[in-house]
Amino acid sequence: MSDLDIPLLRSFSMAAVEGSFSGAARRLNITQGAVSQRIKTLEDRAGGPLFARNYHKLALTAAGQQLLPMARRILRMHDEARIALQPQSLKTARLGVAEDYAGARLAAVLNLQRESMPQLEFEVVCCKSVDLVDMVDAGKLDLAVITPPDGFKRGTLISRRQLIWTCSAGFEFQPGQPLPVALYPQGCVYRQNTLETLERRGMEWRIIMSSESGRGVLAAVEAGLALTVMAEGTVPPQLQKADAAWNLPTLGMTEIRLIRRPDAPDFVGEVETLLFNLYQTE
Repeated sequence: MSDLDIPLLRSFSMAAVEGSFSGAARRLNITQGAVSQRIKTLEDRAGGPLFARNYHKLALTAAGQQLLPMARRILRMHDEARIALQPQSLKTARLGVAEDYAGARLAAVLNLQRESMPQLEFEVVCCKSVDLVDMVDAGKLDLAVITPPDGFKRGTLISRRQLIWTCSAGFEFQPGQPLPVALYPQGCVYRQNTLETLERRGMEWRIIMSSESGRGVLAAVEAGLALTVMAEGTVPPQLQKADAAWNLPTLGMTEIRLIRRPDAPDFVGEVETLLFNLYQTE
């Protein structure tokens, strides 16, 4: 097999995220035909199809599912190297991260700053997604990783994830009693989804903790006082998924999106690519 070119892998990865060649073309600012040709070239080199085509949305074949995580790692390392080799001049990127995603992924971003982006400084704000959107619109942030409300289609879709009930190992579920929950205040997408789901199910609840701070919510959950709701893949090691035997209602899906200030400096585009790869990778 010949070498796998970066443009081929980037088109493949973007098509997997967008679910279509046309969506990938818009994101990469190239023609749909160019995306199709790149995918065909990659499939020729792989010896078989990477996508199962249908009338609705692209789906990865088994070979595509195997290649995707490796492609993402290659792209992330390539983009890190490209930035590291640029002329060194101090720049500042103002980054917002929804509290739900301010854990391991944010630590990885800061590690990049230290290891491969020494010319870049981050000013980081962690708060509710609705506030981050307002700050980007007001020009106070260059980029933000958010959980958008229903119908919000701005920016770049990073991934879709299932919302799950989360608790500590010491939580004692009490059937027939109001469900104790710890949530962010009004305006949080997870809170709205959770309470509407309980309402439809006809389940009673009581809010044990309502806090603007993720640490406040986690404190109540870690103490075994309440459950909370998190996106799959973001549950910290000290917590766990709620027991299926409790028969809690199934929650909806959530999105992770990356929004950028339209007039942000050009170098922010490099940061946007790195954030996309970091937060997309499981």
